[in-house]
Amino acid sequence: PFAFRVIDCHAWKVTTSADAGDGVALQTAAGVAITNTLALNIVDGNIVRATNLATATRDIASAGTLRVRRTQATNAGCEVFVSIVRVA
Repeated sequence: PFAFRVIDCHAWKVTTSADAGDGVALQTAAGVAITNTLALNIVDGNIVRATNLATATRDIASAGTLRVRRTQATNAGCEVFVSIVRVA
């Protein structure tokens, strides 16, 4: 394991359900937000990108945990892609 910084995050919708309020967000192990909520009330095949990365929480220690958490979901079927860079 190594310490890293989150530099981008996007979700690709993979279901045909586009329910209002569905979303996911990146969080630390303690549940503190790294990104804004990525709203998944989009159609199948579309991509939504995080528009905010919190500078206070975007760095993850080498023994740390990065979580993708549903913020509300009827059907949050998506694939989440996270871009990182290694930090010292």
